[in-house]
Amino acid sequence: MDGGGTGDEINVGDVDLEFLHASSCYSADDDNLNGIRFALHDPVDGGFAHQWDGFHGLMWIGGGFDDDYNDFAHDAPLFVDRLRVGPRTCTATTASDCDDPPCDDECPIAYSISSTGSGALTRLINERYNFVYSDPPGNSAYAYMYYAGCDPLGESTFAP
Repeated sequence: MDGGGTGDEINVGDVDLEFLHASSCYSADDDNLNGIRFALHDPVDGGFAHQWDGFHGLMWIGGGFDDDYNDFAHDAPLFVDRLRVGPRTCTATTASDCDDPPCDDECPIAYSISSTGSGALTRLINERYNFVYSDPPGNSAYAYMYYAGCDPLGESTFAP
C-alpha cells in the first residue's frame, strides 16, 4: 500500500483520526517519508492527521509482544520507545528463519507533520493521547523519530 504523493491508495486526516499506528512491514520506510507527509492529509475533506507510526523494514506481531503493545497503549504515542526490538544474536537470513521475537532489529518510526519543521517536532515530542493538539495547520514540513543504526531484516539501516 502506498500513501500520499503519487500513491493514492491511502489518505488519512478526516475529523476523527489523530494517530495512525501501522503494525506492518515497511509501513514507515525511509524511502517513503515524503509520501507519508502527503498521506496524512485527506484531500476530500482537507483535514490532517497528527502522527503516523510504523516500521522501517520487517516487523513481527505475536504473543511475545503483548507486553510491549500493552505498554504502548498506556503511554502512547511513545511508539518508538515501546516497540523497538533488537538487535539479537541470530543466524537467520530471511524472515521465515526468525521466530517470535525476531532475531534482527525491529525499527519503529514515529512521524508527524505541520506547516513548519519546529511545529512538527513539537508535535512529535509532546503530543499524546491525553494531550492532543488541534489539527496541524498544514503538511509542508515533517519530523520523525527513530533509532540511529537500527538495521532490520529485509532492509538496510534507516537512512532518511
